[in-house]
Amino acid sequence: MKTILFFLFCSTILSTHSIAIDNERVNSSTLDTTQSTVKIITLDQLEAIVTKSPKKYVLLEITATWCSPCVKDVMELIKRKKEFDALNVELVFLFEKNSKIQHIEKLVPPNYRSFIVNTKGKKPKQNMKEIGLKLFPDLNEFYYSWPLSHFALVDKNMNRLLHHDPVNDSTDILLKIKELNTL
Repeated sequence: MKTILFFLFCSTILSTHSIAIDNERVNSSTLDTTQSTVKIITLDQLEAIVTKSPKKYVLLEITATWCSPCVKDVMELIKRKKEFDALNVELVFLFEKNSKIQHIEKLVPPNYRSFIVNTKGKKPKQNMKEIGLKLFPDLNEFYYSWPLSHFALVDKNMNRLLHHDPVNDSTDILLKIKELNTL
C-alpha cells in the first residue's frame, strides 16, 4: 500500500512539473518576438522610433487586442492607410502589454509598425498611465489611467499636435492633418 501511495505521489509531482514546463513554453512563446514583426518596446524606445520615422508625422494609436472599440479603430486606420501616406503620416500601433502577439499579427498587416509597450513589468493600468502622461499630459486622470482607443499625432520631436478619442471615423482626423500641412 505504501508503495502504491508513493508511486501516486511521485507521478503527481512529475505530471505537475511537466505541466509547469509546458506552461512555461507557452508563455515564453507568446513573448518570443524573434520571428514576429511585433516588437516589445519601452516608452523610452518609442521616442527613437518616432525620430527615425520616414514620415513627417507619426500617428500613435494606443490600443489593445482585447478591446473591441480599439480593434475597430485599428481596422478603420488601416483601411485609410493610403490617405495617411499621402499626408506624410506613418501609422504606428502601440498595444498594451496584455495584448497577444498572434492577435496583433492577425489584425495588423506586416507593413505597419506595431509594438507592445512594456514599462518594466508594471500592471496594464500603470502602463496605460505612463503612456497617458507622456502623450496626454494636459488631459484629466481618466486619460492617464486608461487611454486605450485614443491616438496622438506627433512630430519628430514627440510634440503632440493632435489627439483624439476613439477614432470611429477617421475623416475628421484626416481633415485636421490636412490643415496642419497647410500651416
